[in-house]
Amino acid sequence: MLIRRYMRAHARSLLLLSALSGASAGVSILLLNFLNERAAEGLQGGGLRAVLLGCALLLGVVTVKAMSARVAAAFGSRLTGDLRRELGERFLALDIEKLLHRKHAVFGALIEDIGRVVPMVQMAPMLLNNLLLSVLGIAYLVRISPSLFCVVLPFIILSGLLFFATQRWTQGPFDEMRQADEALFALMRTLVEGKKELTLLPARSRHFASMQLLPAIERARHAQYTTSMRWGMVEAVGEALSYGWVLAAILIGSLWLGASGAVILQFVIAGLFLSGPINSLFDLGGNVSGGLASLRHLEGIGLELEREHVSSPAVVHTPGSWQRISLEGVSYAYPDTATTGYQLGPINLEIRRGETLFIGGGNGSGKSTLLLLLSGLLEPMAGKLCVDGEPVARAEVAAHHGRFSAVFFDFMLFTHVIDAEGRQANAAEVSRWLQWVEMDAKVKYRDGVLSTVDLSQGQRKRLAFVQCCLDDRDIMIFDELTADQDRSFREKFYLQILPELKRQGKTLIVVTHDDRYWHCADRVITVDCGRLHESGVATE
Repeated sequence: MLIRRYMRAHARSLLLLSALSGASAGVSILLLNFLNERAAEGLQGGGLRAVLLGCALLLGVVTVKAMSARVAAAFGSRLTGDLRRELGERFLALDIEKLLHRKHAVFGALIEDIGRVVPMVQMAPMLLNNLLLSVLGIAYLVRISPSLFCVVLPFIILSGLLFFATQRWTQGPFDEMRQADEALFALMRTLVEGKKELTLLPARSRHFASMQLLPAIERARHAQYTTSMRWGMVEAVGEALSYGWVLAAILIGSLWLGASGAVILQFVIAGLFLSGPINSLFDLGGNVSGGLASLRHLEGIGLELEREHVSSPAVVHTPGSWQRISLEGVSYAYPDTATTGYQLGPINLEIRRGETLFIGGGNGSGKSTLLLLLSGLLEPMAGKLCVDGEPVARAEVAAHHGRFSAVFFDFMLFTHVIDAEGRQANAAEVSRWLQWVEMDAKVKYRDGVLSTVDLSQGQRKRLAFVQCCLDDRDIMIFDELTADQDRSFREKFYLQILPELKRQGKTLIVVTHDDRYWHCADRVITVDCGRLHESGVATE
């Protein structure tokens, strides 16, 4: 279990926190006993001594609780940091396939689920303190009157059973609420990204609101209402049980057990004190259930936190370790296309070191999927990826990634610019490439950071191309890089930039519709309905 694993990792802090919680509970019980005795017996001539002892106990309670709060805050912050760091590492290691069609789910996990799991984990110190108070409080009740304790014991047992039953009772609604939140998160993303279209087309805006957004909001609202209502009802019943067993102690103790007024008074004061930590379980129960639902959701999208996580070792890049990369009998189909029967392959393709390969084909034909398979970002459903005739084992995929740099169709542009070793890129080298792609007048490079990336799509692609070149990998992938470029830069890219990269020994894989420049390639292949067609060598 996640909680158990993190408890082991922070065993020293937990021991200290347990000691402080025990001390806090012990001092609180001593103060409670002092108040009970004074209420039952009065000061009886020792007024000053009683006042000093009461003040000392009160100061002890405040001091120990303050120390416990400080240790708990340090423990909770470290625990939160570790949890977020692990979730980030698992996200970085997540298979690309799980991101391709469920980005909103993963983004929601990073925002929504972490906001539920972290509070649940942070509750550990509070639960520990309340548990110790409950145990010591129950022992104190037995000390005051074993017979009265037997009266209230069924109420205490019933409260515990009610808490655990409610955890099971609300598991389904919490899962439904998390699923509704995920669907709503996807629609909110659509709302932001499609704002221009929704503004231009009022009919589309009304349809989106009435048929998608508002129903999703209602489903999320209903799921939240169900979970909150159930825990609210249980909290009410739990509080009624707390007062009910106090009332039972008074009535049964007076009418049938013949307990003295002083004993009943002490028992009632102790019972009211004990009801606080017991009722806190119900107050925290909703958060615990929400956190468990988020853990189940994380497991469903591949970000399991229950398993032990081992960081992948750093991969040493060996540029000269290959001559041929091939796909042999490879097939692939995305999960959401399984019902249509569409798939890429089976295909056979060989890439030779130092060649320039152009890939053409219609939209949705499988060009981008082919790039992901070649680079090892997707695992074939059938067939194998080979380097120099040897299949690439799963343990070698990360090293295979190290041969590639790319500007994908749905590329991400980072503001920090790094070199091939991950260090801040050399300013002179960056400036040279910015001039080469005609962006030096709009973008400056200072202290490792680009001055702006708020540019047109074509200009952003040029900056992504600069980073790709600075990566200095063997194989460079350009997926529709010229699609948003003007004619002048497009011509420069094919006739000047690509030949220069080829002279540097780079292997170039270019997805393009610019058939007028196909003569710049060593080979041209086209992808049509998931099949490859060799177009031969085009020369002029």
